[in-house]
Order: sequence, then C-alpha cells, then structure tokens
Amino acid sequence: MRLIIANDDQYINLAQVVTIEEEKSVAFMTDGRRIGIRNVDSAIDLCRLPATAIPAQADYAFLRMLKDKRVEQLPIIAWLIDPLGQEYATMPVTVDGVPRMNDIWAVQQPDGRVVDIGNAIYSSYQEWHDEAVKTLTAPAAKTG
Repeated sequence: MRLIIANDDQYINLAQVVTIEEEKSVAFMTDGRRIGIRNVDSAIDLCRLPATAIPAQADYAFLRMLKDKRVEQLPIIAWLIDPLGQEYATMPVTVDGVPRMNDIWAVQQPDGRVVDIGNAIYSSYQEWHDEAVKTLTAPAAKTG
C-alpha cells in the first residue's frame, strides 16, 4: 500500500486517489472527497511510479540538504524498486514521501557510510555533508 500525508497529518491510501491537482495541493478521492496534501511533489511522484515497495530495515536514514545548509534526517520506512529498462531504480520512502530529483539527498547506512545513489559513496556523514554544501553553494546548483 502506498501512502501520502494529508495537511491534517492523516495518511491517505494512494489506491483511493483519482487524481491530484498540483496547483492547489489537493487529492481527489474515489469517494468524492477533496483532501489537501502536504507534499504534492512527492505524492505525484508516488502516483507515477509503478513500483514495488518493500519494508526497510531499521537504522537507514534519508538525508536532505536544505537551502540554509541544515540537514533534514528522516528514517527510511520502505524502498521502492522500479524497473527502468534493463536496470532497477531504488528510491527510499520516508513518512514525507519520496525525494524530489532536484533535491540534494543521500542515504545514511547503519555503518555510518552515506550513499548518494548513482553518484558516490562517502565514508562518513561529514564527508557527504561537506560535498553537499559545495554542491548547494555552487553557482548552478538547483535545489527544491
């Protein structure tokens, strides 16, 4: 079951969503209700992914670099495995949804290493953090 979070912090089952109006951050439900959703970009990403979700093991953390150089850290609750041609894309899922592709993010493993999926593996949080700050402050950096 895929879930998104409504504005009132209640979970919505995506199987009951007919469509999402992006501009107003509203989900139209199968029973006719309209529900405001908190993270419309992640909800739309989840709706588009024909992925298989598997539960995550404990102690994996999602790290997202914010514009003010602080890091948001959330526990990973599941993984989406989505077939893309001959490869598989693996995406972490938190209570906040899936990451947006224009964010600077990574996954911290229980052993302390940090994986920037598809790009690099860092031996520590600090090593990833230093590189993420450089990326954020680079002239052409795009963040969400």
